[in-house]
Amino acid sequence: MPSINELSPELYWYFLFFTALIGLCVGSFLNVVILRGLSGESIVFPPSKCPKCKNNLKWYHNIPVFSYVFLRGKCHFCKEHISLQYPIVELLTSCLFVLLLIKFDFTLTTLFMWLMIPLFVAMSVTDIKEQVILTNHSYILAGLGVLYNILVNKDFLTPLLGIVAGALIMEILAGIGLLCFKKRAFGEGDSYIGAAIGAIVGWKIFLYSLAIAIIFQTILILPSFMYKIFATKNYKLFVNLLLFTSLAIYLYITPDYNLNFIVHIALLVLLALFGFMAIPKIFDFVKSETVETIPFGPAMLIGAFVCIYFDTFISKFIF
Repeated sequence: MPSINELSPELYWYFLFFTALIGLCVGSFLNVVILRGLSGESIVFPPSKCPKCKNNLKWYHNIPVFSYVFLRGKCHFCKEHISLQYPIVELLTSCLFVLLLIKFDFTLTTLFMWLMIPLFVAMSVTDIKEQVILTNHSYILAGLGVLYNILVNKDFLTPLLGIVAGALIMEILAGIGLLCFKKRAFGEGDSYIGAAIGAIVGWKIFLYSLAIAIIFQTILILPSFMYKIFATKNYKLFVNLLLFTSLAIYLYITPDYNLNFIVHIALLVLLALFGFMAIPKIFDFVKSETVETIPFGPAMLIGAFVCIYFDTFISKFIF
């Protein structure tokens, strides 16, 4: 079969449009999986219904995105507002399907990604809505990751090591949080996510996806965090954070220069001391001031998607 980029413009846009429609339909089904997974209901029976008035919906009430717009975001029967989750999940899944086709072309990889990425979306939404990771989703995702590596990459060992490493690394990090702050750094569900991601990308790239997740989470929390610092006039914590960050950035760029070994070790020790002083204070401040955050699971899944989508760049960067 020819590459999608070798098709005529008409066929190219036809395939993208058809893929977008498939993504919308999958996204519509994902909403059912998410809501009924959280409620414990079957995803097959009973028929779709309004979660508020319980009236069964007609087929034309379930057309992805269109029905939401046509009904003006309200239930046809009780006129209660329909959650924005529905069109967002549908549109997000549709966009991801198109991007994956453009990236991986007409290949077995695309098919596997079309099976796995919807689980990324479902797990992210359940974590954001209820701070819940359904273990069945992570088991299916891990199984698909193993199968993907066997059939596409002809590799059986990498996904198995990835499962062990992903779960183990998250449990170690959670244990460090429990040891230092009397509270797990990450929920148990994040360990399941780590194992599933490890099954797909292997342990090496899992580490990069985890780093991306931490950066992404930090970017999200930073505005609320800084606002709370200045609102409470906790300038000492701000100075500690600034020193810690500046020192970390400086140490990151110094390998490009001929820095004296002893000086470098001294800076590392200084960074560790600042970290020892600043990180517990930051952790306590976040807890006491209720800084707005999102669960870490979605950030992990975003990091994994970035590593999957930009696999060539990530591989070059590692090796």
